[in-house]
Amino acid sequence: MKKMVSLTIPCYNEGEFIFKAVKRLENLLGKMNRPFEIILFDDKSTDKTADNIRKIAAENSNAKAYFHTVNQGRGQTVKDAIAKARGEIVGFLDIDLEVSEKYIPKLVEAIDNGFDVSIGDRHTKITWKNIHRFVLSRGYNKFTRVLLKIKLKDTESGCKFFNKKKIAPILAQTKNKHWFWDTEIMAIAYYEGLKIKEIPVEFEKNPETKSTVKIFSDTKDYVKEIFQFRERMKKEGKI
Repeated sequence: MKKMVSLTIPCYNEGEFIFKAVKRLENLLGKMNRPFEIILFDDKSTDKTADNIRKIAAENSNAKAYFHTVNQGRGQTVKDAIAKARGEIVGFLDIDLEVSEKYIPKLVEAIDNGFDVSIGDRHTKITWKNIHRFVLSRGYNKFTRVLLKIKLKDTESGCKFFNKKKIAPILAQTKNKHWFWDTEIMAIAYYEGLKIKEIPVEFEKNPETKSTVKIFSDTKDYVKEIFQFRERMKKEGKI
């Protein structure tokens, strides 16, 4: 039998789009001919997201719903969701589906083929509306590669899959609870010698959802986090 896939979804103020997104994910996973589960983990949303995922879980045996009683941050939510996963292959995808679910089979196949981590390397069509985000994102990725001495193209991609057994000790080393967690887990995985597969994916803004990312202030915070993380890695002898 093929290995079970656990898809974890961090949720915060996702609105009504979550119903459409989960249906798309179920349809895709159901066609992969392997056992699967979808773990929806709400990070103390202030809208009806918690009620929505309760309804989804009640109506679908493949879906599970979990909840934070206090807002913890995206990184901690993914980490807690992975801890609940039963599958040998576990991953997460941002529920806005700005990276399409169609890439999941390739990401899972990479783990089946012996990689410990598979990650989407995002590419996007540049327009005047997104050029600032493109420049900041590419600049951040280059800055990360140089400062942390890692050869990864897009650590912040919200599209990652793992061999659960191999990623467990890496998860235990992560400390950031927010958006920098993505860079942290990928950098530590790289330092620990895990086999990482980067797969090109297309990123397309979803007009039906509102991003919680504050591009300029978050980038400033990222830079601060990178320097702190770099010092920690130096002390631990990883850099």
